[in-house]
Amino acid sequence: MNFSLKPAAVVLGAMIAILPRAEAGEGGSSHYFPGSYGDFLVAKWPTNKSVIVRNDLFLFDGDADAIGMNSVATAEADQEIWLNLLKVGYYSDAEIFGARYGAALVLPYTFGMEVDALVSTPLGDMDMSSDIDGWCDPYLVPVRLNWSQDRHNTTFDLGVFAPWGDYDAERSVNLGRNYWSVNPTVSYTYLDQDLGWEFSTTVGMTWNMENPETNYTSGAEFQLDWLAGRHISPTTAIALNGYWFEQITDDEGDPGAVPANGFRGRSVGIGPAIMKSFTVGDTPVSVIGKWLYDVEAKNRIKGNTVMISAVAAF
Repeated sequence: MNFSLKPAAVVLGAMIAILPRAEAGEGGSSHYFPGSYGDFLVAKWPTNKSVIVRNDLFLFDGDADAIGMNSVATAEADQEIWLNLLKVGYYSDAEIFGARYGAALVLPYTFGMEVDALVSTPLGDMDMSSDIDGWCDPYLVPVRLNWSQDRHNTTFDLGVFAPWGDYDAERSVNLGRNYWSVNPTVSYTYLDQDLGWEFSTTVGMTWNMENPETNYTSGAEFQLDWLAGRHISPTTAIALNGYWFEQITDDEGDPGAVPANGFRGRSVGIGPAIMKSFTVGDTPVSVIGKWLYDVEAKNRIKGNTVMISAVAAF
């Protein structure tokens, strides 16, 4: 059949999501939020629009038997997070190295991060609860390059996490990380517009700078997000999506601050995704729903993530 996507379905350029969810690294957490780098048409850019505005609403609910949170060692912990991400992407017609140039900004706000933990102390285990909301570290992408040829689309992003979120070294839970992270990624989308088949993936690395308040440096991280599915009509797509997170170098810090095993983290997750596209006046709009279940987790909280997103192109 001759399958043609409506404009609303082809404007979903990569818009990175972030959140300090508990995993390996200082405080048992990281800038990277597992599964958030994968989406429909992650590397396909709009051809007749220059600005995309996207809003993601996340709910994460998980638990762990034992994990470190800043200076606190826990015997077990439960975490629930409500997060909103406002993302703005700019897509120009200017070319660099034969690629279109763009840029992006992600502003994350946590409506509620609640942690209930059983804390290990010399006198025995004690209950601890923390509930915090506010701004997280923003994600800046000053360089985005996109190459597109027929069914193949590739995007290179050079992003930076800025330590501007709310942070206090004495707290067990923080919204900011208090250090810079450099995060280059490469995204690829294969899209057969005749049959509707799509495969999208994003591969990235995160290099973390030292936290000047604690002299602690979280290890380098590898991320792989993917999505495989089909656009079953010009306005509807369904898919399976997942991720693989692996910390590839040990954490570093003052003597006694880093566990003997280097506190490396690993996690794998998978789940379904759906997208509906339509127009509001002359504005293309898409709504995306995703669910991810962590099938494996090491040195991080294991749980479920539900995401609802709305995207508009101008």
